[in-house]
Amino acid sequence: IFNQNQIFNNKIPFFTCPLSNHSIIFMNNKYYSFGKNNYYQLCLDNNENQNKLNEIKLLNNENVINIYTSCYNTFILTGKIFIIKL
Repeated sequence: IFNQNQIFNNKIPFFTCPLSNHSIIFMNNKYYSFGKNNYYQLCLDNNENQNKLNEIKLLNNENVINIYTSCYNTFILTGKIFIIKL
């Protein structure tokens, strides 16, 4: 389980599912996504596939507790409820 308050010893937390085609990373105190986006699983405002890092602005100023990615979804645990269109 990822907790952004942990010390990562200069390692970048990386979230992906072995069968998925998308990933989420935490870097420089921001969350980024890339990969396939057919079902809006990149948490962006479009469903276009992305081959570069895109900041997930939805998570700005949020205390992210955990992130789970599956083949077609991304689940983000915070103090709020986020619904990612599936």
